[in-house]
Amino acid sequence: MRRCHFAAIILFSVVVFDKPATQAEVKNEELHLRATFVAVAPLASFSGKVIPADFDPSFAITLRIETIEPLADDLLPGTTATFAIHSPSLLFQGEPDRGVSYDFYVTREIENGKIRSLGLATHQACADDDIVGFPLTGWVGYTNTGDSISDMTITAQTDPNKPPVASSKTDATGKFSFPTLGPGVFYLRGTKKLVDATVNTDAVVTVKKGKKLIACLVAEAEETKGNSPQ
Repeated sequence: MRRCHFAAIILFSVVVFDKPATQAEVKNEELHLRATFVAVAPLASFSGKVIPADFDPSFAITLRIETIEPLADDLLPGTTATFAIHSPSLLFQGEPDRGVSYDFYVTREIENGKIRSLGLATHQACADDDIVGFPLTGWVGYTNTGDSISDMTITAQTDPNKPPVASSKTDATGKFSFPTLGPGVFYLRGTKKLVDATVNTDAVVTVKKGKKLIACLVAEAEETKGNSPQ
C-alpha cells in the first residue's frame, strides 16, 4: 500500500509540473514618422478616435503620415492619425505650422497583439541607462519643464581631465549629434550662457553599435555670479 501511494504521488507531480505556465509576449518598438501637421484641438472637444501618447493628455493633434519606419499595419503612409498629448508647445517647442512636415518618434508596447502607445516625441527614445546607440546622438531639456534647450554647446571627452575630442550644438529642438565619434565611453558636458544665468549639464555615456536609444540630458539654470553679460 505504501508503494502504491508513493507511485501515485510521483504520477500526480508529473501531471502538475509537466504544463509550463504561459507567459505574455511583450515587445517594445519605436516608429520614426515623417508627418505633416494638420490640426490641434482641446481633447475635451475632439470627438474622433485618438491614440493616447502622453501623460495627462489635454490636446488632440492630427498628423498626416508621409513615411514610417519600420512599417506598421495600423499607421500607414497617406493616412491621418490623431494622438492625445499633454502640450503642443512642449512637443514642438512653440506653435506648430499647419501644412509643415516634422519628424516624430512613437514608442509603443505590443502585448499579445494589443498595442499600447507609450509616447510621441520629436526625438528618439531616451536610454534608461548610460548605454546609447552609435553614432552618438542626444537631446537636452530643462529638468523642471521638459522644454528642449537650443543653441547649447555640448563637448565630448574620453577623459574628464583631458581636452574635448569633439563638440556640437543643440538645434531648435534640443538635439545634438557626434557623427565622427566611434564606440566608447564619453564624458558629455553642456553649457549655455543666458543674460543672468548659465545652464549646465553633464553625463557619462557608453556608445555601442547595435543600440538605437539616444542620450537624454537634463539641465538647470544657475544664476550667474558677479556682473551679468550685456
